[in-house]
Amino acid sequence: FSQTYNLRGRADRGPPIGHLQLHSKVGTTTSHSIDIKNKKAKKTCYYVTCNLPFVNGPPYVCVQSKKNAKYEFEICPPQRGDYKGVVVFKPGPWPIKDVDSDGDEIPPLEPEDSSDFLYSLWFTLDVKVDAPEPQSTVNLTAPCLVRFVLLSYYEMMEIKNKLFLKGSNTLVIPLRNPLDHTIQLSVDLQGLNDIMGEESIEIPANDQAKYELHFNPRTVGNWTGSLIFFNEEIGEFWYELNLTSTNPQKKELQPMTAALGSTVTQEITIENPLDEKLQFTTLSSNTNNFSIQVDRGDQFTVMPKSKTQIPFVFNPSTIGNNNHFSKLSFANDKKPDHFRDKKVMKEMQKTEYK
Repeated sequence: FSQTYNLRGRADRGPPIGHLQLHSKVGTTTSHSIDIKNKKAKKTCYYVTCNLPFVNGPPYVCVQSKKNAKYEFEICPPQRGDYKGVVVFKPGPWPIKDVDSDGDEIPPLEPEDSSDFLYSLWFTLDVKVDAPEPQSTVNLTAPCLVRFVLLSYYEMMEIKNKLFLKGSNTLVIPLRNPLDHTIQLSVDLQGLNDIMGEESIEIPANDQAKYELHFNPRTVGNWTGSLIFFNEEIGEFWYELNLTSTNPQKKELQPMTAALGSTVTQEITIENPLDEKLQFTTLSSNTNNFSIQVDRGDQFTVMPKSKTQIPFVFNPSTIGNNNHFSKLSFANDKKPDHFRDKKVMKEMQKTEYK
């Protein structure tokens, strides 16, 4: 009695020979090396491939039998980031041919065997690439809920000392594309709240282009971020932006006039530009003559991306405009205070007795 089994096997790639952790900077060339060991009894040529495009080195490295050799390579990354890759050393035909005095090729003493080319060596790579120095650092300050525009002109050339501010809300960067073909720059906004702009910009050959960046702060605060431009041919360049959003500018409403003993009402529009509902607390510097009519005393809620009308009531206590002034604030922890100055007047109520 006998049984026959058909077996199938699959050989997976073996573990990496080693792991390299490299640190570099955009636009900076650094040199590195990998030790290659040849444990075979015959000399071996390893052909090199890497899946990271900014890794450059010889196409192969030759190692004598039972010897070690260094494979030297350079990296020059064009863009910041963390990269993972592999370097593979695959055995192949010996590239150097021996010839005699007549120029005829001499057959190798050790004939090549196809089995010599089956096993590859490979290494894993982790490359951390830091950003280059910024072209410039720009400080911008804008009141909350006021839209500012930054206008940027791009030129692929040295631009230091050419950056200037046009007023307090316009940034102009003179830049040009000197190449003889059109290029496209990708735009990345990192760490910039309430900044909006196109994701890319196209610049014709030997021409200029304008990029608009909108700063429309919806909350009060300070942010530091990066305006990054990238192109495969040019690489990365960027600007550091320090943004400050202050309390919105106070608004003065129309004067309110009421007779003594009566009241007058004016509505105030409160807007919520955020994607979540906000609860506001009302603070008034003069509660004797002014009040807010809301359901919950001094608090009210505004739904996301909507507006609400708040009744503001004036109740005069004396004749004239003395002390009929109030600073009214609508505060929220995610949104700046809305300041309103109220200048009001009252007239004496006239009553006739007959």
